[in-house]
Amino acid sequence: MIHVGDFSRHTHYISSRNINIYWMGFYDDESGILTFQLGIGTKSYIPDVIPFKNFSRGYANIDCDTRIQDGRSYYAILKVYNGAGLTTTVASQPFVLDDSPPVTGKIYQGTISKKGQKFSKTIAFRALAGKKENKNYQVNTTTIQCHWHAFHDPHSGIRYYRVGLGTEPMKPGVLEMVNVGLQQEMTWQHHFQPGTRYYITVEACNGAGLCRSESSNGIIIDNSPPIPGLVHVGMTGKHVKYLPQ
Repeated sequence: MIHVGDFSRHTHYISSRNINIYWMGFYDDESGILTFQLGIGTKSYIPDVIPFKNFSRGYANIDCDTRIQDGRSYYAILKVYNGAGLTTTVASQPFVLDDSPPVTGKIYQGTISKKGQKFSKTIAFRALAGKKENKNYQVNTTTIQCHWHAFHDPHSGIRYYRVGLGTEPMKPGVLEMVNVGLQQEMTWQHHFQPGTRYYITVEACNGAGLCRSESSNGIIIDNSPPIPGLVHVGMTGKHVKYLPQ
């Protein structure tokens, strides 16, 4: 077996050009294993990116520098020599370099339209596109809801979202960040303070483990009507009981 990124399993998306490669299980009962040669290629049978180099153990760290490109598939190719000079060549599963975090989208404060409230990959954007309601104020002091869309990653996709709530942008100190998988909505039940602006922070993480966060513009809890003032008739600064016109 040959694994890229992790000893116990192959990593399909990596975020660094400095690549760890592990291999195990090769043996020869007659003449034994003499040496290993490892290379990187765009195909599973030719090391056209990084040519074969000799290694004597089951691990290598290869600095690919600028020789591999963001978003393209590559293979780790291993050639194994026995004592008689015979070889066996094995390639890893493909791996993709993704060294850029996801692109952030838009966070909407408020409830989601009940019509078409089904969040699959194919219709999530369409369901939200019909009603982009973003509330800046709300009366309810025990519930805050939000939804988001248009977060995306062109290379390794979105693996999961984390979402939290705080009184400052990008600082979810009131309700800490929680992993919500791939769902694109959240409801909090809590005692919220009237007059306080609450900010929603959404963090999107891609298949390579890179993350990027975005905050909403804030929603203020206001459960009290306006304070009544004074109404004057006339232009004298005080109420006039009689008018000549």
